[in-house]
Amino acid sequence: MSEFNPFPPEESVELTQLSDLDLGKAEKTATPNRPSFGTAKEKYAKLGTVGAGAMGEILLVRDQELRRKVAYKKVNSGMTQNPKVVDRFFTEAQITAQLEHPNIVPIYSLEISPEGEIGYSMKLIQGKTFKELILEARKQYDQNGKVDEEHSLLTLLEHFLKVCDALHYSHMKGVIHRDLKPANIMVGRFHEVYVMDWGIAKVLNQGEFAPEETWDDEMVGLFQFDPLSPLERTRLGQIIGTPRYMSPQQAAGKNNELDAHCDQFSLGLILFELITLRPAFRAGNQIELLKKVLKVDIEPFQHYFPKQRIPIELQSIVKKATALKTAGRYASVADLADDLRRYLHGEAVLARPDSSLEKLVRWIGKHGQTTLGIVMGVLILASFTVTWSLYRHEQAILKAQAHGKKMTAFFMQVAHRAQLIETQLTEFELLLTYLSSAAQQLYEFGNTRSEPFYTYADFLSPRTSPPDLSYANSYKAKISLDWPIVKLAPGVSQAEVLPILQKLSPLRQTFRTLALQSHSQAAATLAPAAAHSLVMQKGVPLIWAYVGLEQGISINYPGNADFSPDYDARKRPWYTRSLQQKGAHWQTPYLDAGGTGWVLPCTQPIHDSKGHLIGVAGVEMTLEYIKQHLLEIAALPGHLNSYLINEKGQIVSSSRDTKQAGKFSQPEILTQLLKKKSGYLEDSRHKGGRVWAFFPILSLGWIYVVEAETSKLEHEFALPSSNSPQL
Repeated sequence: MSEFNPFPPEESVELTQLSDLDLGKAEKTATPNRPSFGTAKEKYAKLGTVGAGAMGEILLVRDQELRRKVAYKKVNSGMTQNPKVVDRFFTEAQITAQLEHPNIVPIYSLEISPEGEIGYSMKLIQGKTFKELILEARKQYDQNGKVDEEHSLLTLLEHFLKVCDALHYSHMKGVIHRDLKPANIMVGRFHEVYVMDWGIAKVLNQGEFAPEETWDDEMVGLFQFDPLSPLERTRLGQIIGTPRYMSPQQAAGKNNELDAHCDQFSLGLILFELITLRPAFRAGNQIELLKKVLKVDIEPFQHYFPKQRIPIELQSIVKKATALKTAGRYASVADLADDLRRYLHGEAVLARPDSSLEKLVRWIGKHGQTTLGIVMGVLILASFTVTWSLYRHEQAILKAQAHGKKMTAFFMQVAHRAQLIETQLTEFELLLTYLSSAAQQLYEFGNTRSEPFYTYADFLSPRTSPPDLSYANSYKAKISLDWPIVKLAPGVSQAEVLPILQKLSPLRQTFRTLALQSHSQAAATLAPAAAHSLVMQKGVPLIWAYVGLEQGISINYPGNADFSPDYDARKRPWYTRSLQQKGAHWQTPYLDAGGTGWVLPCTQPIHDSKGHLIGVAGVEMTLEYIKQHLLEIAALPGHLNSYLINEKGQIVSSSRDTKQAGKFSQPEILTQLLKKKSGYLEDSRHKGGRVWAFFPILSLGWIYVVEAETSKLEHEFALPSSNSPQL
């Protein structure tokens, strides 16, 4: 028989529902002196109010039995009849109570009165939030040009490591916070650190109690995350959290796909603010802020006090923790904390490994006496060494170093261009999110309108077609920019779906706006004539946009009658494949029968507020657009070709070849490309040498490759200056 272990391994947090508690039994067994539930008013004496919101308030109370001051959080009396509010509050209490960690605020007891009032008591934290410490540090720099020990970078980083420890613990317990920010982290009077406010925390792998099931518009509206700062609260559909401190995945509303990496991203943003005393994202409004979050368009690493230098190691740690894709971040928050501790110990960080020279300098700094002996020995030995041999050796080293620097700089340019392609794809995903949201809102809550619409049959006849239907050079076909085309599947009666079509009629304005925004924000504000000329003559990146519905309705923009009479969107590959995915997903390119060439579609399923499938939305760009605007790096010496290679090793697009797909001509190089994913490879067998630099396009699962002649790259490629921004 095994012994009982009072300290078993960490277990996942367990959730129950409030209805599972036998409140009736508790009321019967309660005594005036020791109630099982409730009589919080007798147990606690109110001393004041710490904070209040639409859903509840936090009171400063005195525990009458233990004679101590505690914090008491309760649901407002007007909200106790709202089961969603009460269940969310109860979930928050359960999660926080089971996270027993020195850096997570402890819960003392849950109180439920016979009248239905619910609240819980917790440790009273007397101290300052990270937000307050940052503001105080800025004030000290303004007044004195320096900060005291309490606000020094070293002290703030030590506090931050405790936060990382708490979050790693919660992740081990299967809980993600989802609302990490400086205002939710407190430092006590004795340097104790607490992660606060687990109100929107999520327990992973607990689908039955998933918070998303209760996050409707009413619940989101009750969570005013910071009423004093519009950029630090949220009421945008299913985007839950604080926009300024959330990950791109959270900002895209992918709540069911979030994991510990979303908390790590928020920690990276908090670390940015601790080392610069500035927020990582700055914007004029929430939409602009969300665009920056989705692209990870972080502010430059410039300290609030310009004379303060920000170590490159800390910059690298922040960049890795806030990588656009989760695969580029640390494997866990513990790894992030370990890398930060390496920096504090004077060691090389994993986010930026030392070069050979830096390793030597770091070793010398740690082994001064040994280094002195080595230097003396080298000097004595050098006196007996042939000067010419030393000179030749030194020249070889310098040449190798110069070559390595050129190749590394070449690779960094390729990586930067790959990130530009990734950014363009992310912007398209954002446009698709807007389109899906607009279609869902109109489908569920739109008003029926008498505005006309044009069907497939209308487009076929000059008498009934849209008045603006005309030939566009950019499409090599007749299109309508003012009106999308409505195509009904065979057997679908227009009379039956007329109410849906009337509700969706405002989509034509959404389509037009998104098409112009795909070119630039300025294009969306052009006069109608200028906008018409731009799309018809030059074209815009968004070539097609569409919404297909389960009722057999297809709405395509711009309006174009290039369909077969039996066209049914529900049977198309872009529709059927989208039913198995979550969120935006890039599909396989296809050859557009309308004449625009090879097209790259991005699609997303549309669900109503109850989770039922409505249909699928999609946006498309041409591979020719990527080839003309993104694929080739201008003025690169020795440039031979640029490629996009898919996961099968096929060339999807090439800057020099006109055909869409083909085999890569260097099978040995291709094998290493697919294996390494990023870096550069050289082959000296060709005249002048060859070098291939490559970097992954994570959204597509493809690899961006640039081929150049080594000799020309070595002799003509200019290295970036030391003042150039680092990629």
